[in-house]
Amino acid sequence: MLCVFICSPYRAANSGTHLRNTDYARQAMFDSFARAEAPFVPHILYPQILNDDDEVDHNLAIAAANAWMEMADTLAVYEDLGISAGMAAEIKLAQELDIHVEYRSIATEGTAA
Repeated sequence: MLCVFICSPYRAANSGTHLRNTDYARQAMFDSFARAEAPFVPHILYPQILNDDDEVDHNLAIAAANAWMEMADTLAVYEDLGISAGMAAEIKLAQELDIHVEYRSIATEGTAA
């Protein structure tokens, strides 16, 4: 089973976009499970413990996610909603670590931007 780091947008200025992004990340995780993969989605896990609006907590979450990425077989970039700055940083890190980057779309009705 491949260990897949899920890359999708998360942070947002308004709660409507935040809820949409959280739902999309869950869909991406489901899609990864459907591919018989072991997905890791830190941006919906870590905010349950850390405050994403607090700079110290946010940076801690990024550092922890980056540590996990080092062990991933693939970075799955779910791009239906575009590529955020955070996603671009994850893609760059995966490339630096020589981790396979795969662009994916789940484009379900009402999801794409």
